[in-house]
Amino acid sequence: MKLSTAVIRYGVTDWFEVFGEIGASYNESISDSGLAYGGGLRFNLFQTSSSEKSAGFYGALQGEYFQGSFEDEFTSTLGNPFHKETKWQEFTARAELGLHHRRFALSAGGTYFYYREETDRQQLNGRDSEVHQVGDLLDQTGVGAALGRVHPARRMPGEAADVQLVDDLSIGGGGWG
Repeated sequence: MKLSTAVIRYGVTDWFEVFGEIGASYNESISDSGLAYGGGLRFNLFQTSSSEKSAGFYGALQGEYFQGSFEDEFTSTLGNPFHKETKWQEFTARAELGLHHRRFALSAGGTYFYYREETDRQQLNGRDSEVHQVGDLLDQTGVGAALGRVHPARRMPGEAADVQLVDDLSIGGGGWG
């Protein structure tokens, strides 16, 4: 599963943020996407530069919850067509270190995650009397590493709020991959 989101953050204080995300979850193609949404809390532990024009390093802890769904059609190895509907939920706790600049941020860190996915598959053979449904439940937890980049932020009317586009890549579990 892949996930693309837009983030709206509100800095309650210099070290504490609340955020919400909305976007699309999809398997192979964005055309088969479904709604994904969630939110979380972020604690900024340190930042080496306070000037917006200079680069610096930062450290943060973050907890977030997401859920979403998507649909997909595929052909099995035996050549049978299927329609798949997937609903998922994810909780992730993350510690990260990063490099920030006024135009971007790059980060690396460790994650702990809990992921639950329910999938229903329906065989599509053109005859209603021969429709077969198969349900799968995936429950997993794990630890991993994550790399991230934040594209230019757009300031909202309040100084402490902004909108960002975020891409995350997970290595060895945790988050989306």
